Amino acid sequence: MILAAGLDARSWRLPWPDGVTVYELDQTRVLDFKAATLAEHGFEPACHRVPVAVDLRQDWPTALRQAGFDPTAPSVWSAEGLMPYLPAAAQDLLFERVLELTANGSRVAVEALGPKFHDTQAREKRRARMDRVREIMARVDPQREVPRTDELWYFEDRADVGDWFRRRGWDVTVTPTDELMAGYGRAAAKEVEDQLPGNLFVSAQRSGA
Repeated sequence: MILAAGLDARSWRLPWPDGVTVYELDQTRVLDFKAATLAEHGFEPACHRVPVAVDLRQDWPTALRQAGFDPTAPSVWSAEGLMPYLPAAAQDLLFERVLELTANGSRVAVEALGPKFHDTQAREKRRARMDRVREIMARVDPQREVPRTDELWYFEDRADVGDWFRRRGWDVTVTPTDELMAGYGRAAAKEVEDQLPGNLFVSAQRSGA
């Protein structure tokens, strides 16, 4: 289950085991553009891919069930690059709906916001880097506008994702960005360490009743 799948192409590029169904939730135009673009280049999904065209602000659990999802079977959920775009209440609602749709043994992976997200100095550095990218793109391709994505983010207090699942009986592991990168042998160079986003990668498995 990939929430707000966007242009994520894992349904095409990963070696999925036989019998796996991957549900991708996002808006119609996004899902259609991705599938059409990959098809034009001769690529087909490597799994049974089920696109579910729905906005997460709508009743997506019903749309998911109607698409064939079975909430009584263990499932795996991914929410990456999504949290900044959700207000605190919407984040809680998203996880509550996931809780209602998951059986014991299910797993959830969330790219959660870390302390640096709310740090004013870190926010100013992010904005400065994005402004430089926008300046470069304006010179290379004046017709292409790079949006300020941080203008769509919600800088407000919210529940800690790891604690949220822990309080509901899930087994939780939280790994900071730098530790995750180092574990894959891709530690950031010293000169760019301060540019790491500082997100927290939450992995949780439902083991309670």
